[in-house]
Amino acid sequence: MAPKLLMINLNKFAAIRTLMVDSIILQLDQVSKRFSATPIVDAVSLKLRQGELLSLLGASGCGKTTLLRLIAGFERPQSGTIELSGQQVAGANHWQPPEQRDIGMVFQDYALFPHLTVAENIGFGLKKSRRKRSGYPAQKAKEMVTHAIAQVGLLGLEKRYPHELSGGQQQRVALARALAPQPTLLLLDEPLSNLDVQVRSHLRQEIRNILKSTGTTAIFVTHDQEEALSISDRVAVMNQGKLEQLDTPERLYDHPATRFVAEFVTQGNFLPATFSEAGWKTAIGTLNVEDSGQFAHQADLMIRQQDIKLEPDATGSIVIVDRQFLGRDHRYCIQTSSGTRLQVLSLMKPTLEIGTRVRVKVNLSAVRVFEPR
Repeated sequence: MAPKLLMINLNKFAAIRTLMVDSIILQLDQVSKRFSATPIVDAVSLKLRQGELLSLLGASGCGKTTLLRLIAGFERPQSGTIELSGQQVAGANHWQPPEQRDIGMVFQDYALFPHLTVAENIGFGLKKSRRKRSGYPAQKAKEMVTHAIAQVGLLGLEKRYPHELSGGQQQRVALARALAPQPTLLLLDEPLSNLDVQVRSHLRQEIRNILKSTGTTAIFVTHDQEEALSISDRVAVMNQGKLEQLDTPERLYDHPATRFVAEFVTQGNFLPATFSEAGWKTAIGTLNVEDSGQFAHQADLMIRQQDIKLEPDATGSIVIVDRQFLGRDHRYCIQTSSGTRLQVLSLMKPTLEIGTRVRVKVNLSAVRVFEPR
């Protein structure tokens, strides 16, 4: 009977786990926020599932931080509804203050108390929370602090003060403080923007590993495309308050839904083209692309920098006019006989000199067609 009982228990556990994974933690429906007459967040709708990591990606002023503040409860939407774990926290005639939303927050500037140690900073949020308004018992709180410190790799630094820590360590303390109360949702507002490039690259992977190992549902605000694509399960690209595209990093990069997404995420070249029976006529030749789009005569072809290959050709009409060394590759600026300039990323060795005439080959399967400007 024991094996059969074990099988039943395992099946029950699997069913519970599936239910948790499929559960909706956050739901936004047509959420809008205006300052004066300017829409900062414009009719944004999205859903976030248990354990999912979502990045809000966009340029400065696009509305991503305001959207985060609406979710946290620091701002009230003028229209639309926000639900957390199936309960409405913002909407018509209803608004729940931040301290009642069971949300953790990691700020851009860490917001650590300078007069408190690492352990005291992390334990501060356990004195009173949505789940335990009177605070956790001392021994339980101590255990939760120790666990949070271990999660972020700061064991042995419990008694240090913020000024005795590096920027990366301070950010880990801020993350541990937000994780300690085990919030339903964690919000991170550009948490790595104050760190140098090398630390950022290492810490963003650490943050992803920590959030995934704890099953934490989180929203990560950033203006860095590489950061968003590398850390997220899905990415929401925002522009002028609107949600341009919400998708997996791979689909976002390979299949941008709008021209803005293509420009901001892929930083590709846009080449004016005229359609003919042979294909799209451009300044670098006629391209018979798989994605022909729905444009009858004129369009702009989006070609990513790494999808153009250069080959030296003394008789070519295309010339290299600039070259930048980026470490593992080079970025070339090429110019056609008509004056059109394109950017090309290349790992080619040996490198090509400025003034070299070339011919180009394009990965046609990666070309996307957009409405012309």
